[in-house]
Amino acid sequence: SDVCSSDLPGIAREFHFSEAQLGQVFAAFWLSYTLLNWPSGWLADRLGAARVLGLCGLATAALVAGNAAISVLAGFLILRFLFGAASAVLYPACASLTLRSFAPDRIGGVQSSAVAGVTRASTACVAASPRTAHPLSSSA
Repeated sequence: SDVCSSDLPGIAREFHFSEAQLGQVFAAFWLSYTLLNWPSGWLADRLGAARVLGLCGLATAALVAGNAAISVLAGFLILRFLFGAASAVLYPACASLTLRSFAPDRIGGVQSSAVAGVTRASTACVAASPRTAHPLSSSA
């Protein structure tokens, strides 16, 4: 549910990617996300969840800006791998911060609010992206 995955056909057309190349681009995200999910939880426990979440936010902002500058397969592969790494931090760090900051009877509600907030923010980013094909635009 991010800017890049919201318009697969448009990305394939614009950059002349085959289905196999698109698969590689999205596999790069999931590879780093999967490999770094556990270590990122450990990192949040060691450095502090708030600090790690802040770094995750800065990294994600830089990667979103970088998304506009790439135009070759290698750039997409690297960017998506880095997006996966930054995203891997989010849920373990949020869980760590929630457990340390709230009473046990509030943890479920707080954690579900955090997840819902991420989903809303992702949706807003997709809607605002110039690379997203909007149903009402002439290019859709």
